[in-house]
Amino acid sequence: MKKIIFIMICLFTFPMISKAIDVDYCTKDEASEVRALASNVSINYDVVLKDDKPIYTIYITNLTDDMLVIDRMTSVTKKGFSKTGSEYSFTTEQGGSYYIDIYSYKCKSKLISKVLALPVYNAYYKDPLCEGLDAYKQCQRWSGYTATREKFESDIKKIKDDIKQKEEYQKKLEKKELSWYEKIVRLFIKFWWVIVLVIALVSFVVYIIRKQRKKKEYDFKL
Repeated sequence: MKKIIFIMICLFTFPMISKAIDVDYCTKDEASEVRALASNVSINYDVVLKDDKPIYTIYITNLTDDMLVIDRMTSVTKKGFSKTGSEYSFTTEQGGSYYIDIYSYKCKSKLISKVLALPVYNAYYKDPLCEGLDAYKQCQRWSGYTATREKFESDIKKIKDDIKQKEEYQKKLEKKELSWYEKIVRLFIKFWWVIVLVIALVSFVVYIIRKQRKKKEYDFKL
């Protein structure tokens, strides 16, 4: 529907505007010049949250008086745009890809198209069901996730069921019967410091006993 409206705007609105200006078509050199100027046009944005809803402000800079700006998403032709010097700015609550077409009054043709990717806000990211699920797109603020409440709850249930299945599978693996070799290895890894301490203690006792025996043998010979 938006595309149809946009085509109608281009076919009817723009020619009417061009006719009203009543200027000759530009020359090849003039066309190159306006296209070069159009290549300098840049689009940026910032976003703030108001009542937990995103408000995007889009800035289009380096425009000239010859340029006509058309917002392809809403088919707005300059309407609602505020101008400060060579800058137009406007606000929107809709995220996603934003398409801007820039035309020349003088050349009566499109100069350039710009695409701005706005982050899509996820209204569910603060939902209590998202507790502990920050790693999933369903619970991230700017993940672009959109769904009905029913679909959201269904997705969360599926995530939690998957997590539970993985935890149960891991428990089964841990309870799996180990071979005697694996048991010894695990026991050694777990209590290696005890084994080292026992070996050191036994070595010390043996050393003391041998030393005492040597001393007795030496005293006996004397």
